[in-house]
Amino acid sequence: MKTLILYGLTIIMGVAGLQAQSGFSHVLGEIESNNTSLEAMRQQAEAGKISSRTGVFLQNPEVGFNYLWGAPGEIGNRTDFSVIQSFDFPSAYKYKSNIADLEVGQADLEYKARKIELMYEAHLICIDLVFHQKLLSENMVRLEYAQNIADAVEKMFEQGKAGILEHNKARLNLANSTNDQSILEARINELKAELVRYNGGRDVNLELTEYPAIVIPVDFDEWYAQAEENNPILQYMSRQVEISENTEKLSRAMSLPKFSAGYMSEKVVGEKYQGLSVGMSVPLWENKNTVKAARAQTAANMALVSDSRLQLYNMLKNHYNKSMNFQKAAEGYSSSLLSVNNAELVKRAYDMGEISLIEYLVEVQFYYETLVKAMETRREMYRAFAELEKWN
Repeated sequence: MKTLILYGLTIIMGVAGLQAQSGFSHVLGEIESNNTSLEAMRQQAEAGKISSRTGVFLQNPEVGFNYLWGAPGEIGNRTDFSVIQSFDFPSAYKYKSNIADLEVGQADLEYKARKIELMYEAHLICIDLVFHQKLLSENMVRLEYAQNIADAVEKMFEQGKAGILEHNKARLNLANSTNDQSILEARINELKAELVRYNGGRDVNLELTEYPAIVIPVDFDEWYAQAEENNPILQYMSRQVEISENTEKLSRAMSLPKFSAGYMSEKVVGEKYQGLSVGMSVPLWENKNTVKAARAQTAANMALVSDSRLQLYNMLKNHYNKSMNFQKAAEGYSSSLLSVNNAELVKRAYDMGEISLIEYLVEVQFYYETLVKAMETRREMYRAFAELEKWN
């Protein structure tokens, strides 16, 4: 029982060894390299970049050819040939290029945001896997003690020194520990399979029974200022404002006259005409309300950025507070388990016949349940911290 107590306290206090230092970085690094969804996202981002570069060039030139038969025949036939290039007001191409550059950056930011979300999901799986592997290791010790108790009570029962109630209780305690072991092994296999799926079908080695060391920021606002600056979603939305502003300017430019210039020739019997052709469109109806719509979209995007900043701040503040509260609770559990270490006294009392087997098992079960709660609290602290680390 002393081994059980010391082992459990080691788990709760989070003694940092070599495995804890290496943490999840090697697993997450493999997933980042091998995940097929990320590869698809990369290709989609590249396709988006190429797509952003379309529509920024001059319109295609127009080549025309006319062959007209004359009547009466004496006047001969007429041949026309023209090459015309149309183009928007010159400033329009500047704004089209600006928008294209911004949209190329948007493709990278969108990929980054989706990658962060996927890696966060993988991170949570790692946390759950360590939690269940910790439980499994703890339950192996519990199962060993349950087996020893069951074997001892079985002998006492055969000798008539233990009653049927004690005999059944010892067997049920062993059955519970055995079933818990099977359930934990099944859950661990399930989580490992999830990691393999995230790793593109390749095996992943994560046999940790302790979490990597973490440092929760002391000053949230100072930490948040950096996190906000690095946040790809906020960067994406800020760029959307810039795109809207350039779209508004583009709409104004597109409302200005369009021009065309080119070469034209006309040939009839004994005569030929050739020279330059120029034209200008009169902007009356085609782009009506486009400037107003672009201005409204800019205002809407600015409001979305402000709201997103507020929502992100409150969300991360909530996770920060959860991390701190769970850390405090985990430390409280560790302190309590250290100060209330009466497991050896309970075992000695049972061996000396001062308490019954049922009373002994109740005490052991109470300790185990407390230990599990402490582990769950520590896991929740890491899950809340993962949300903070996700954006940093």
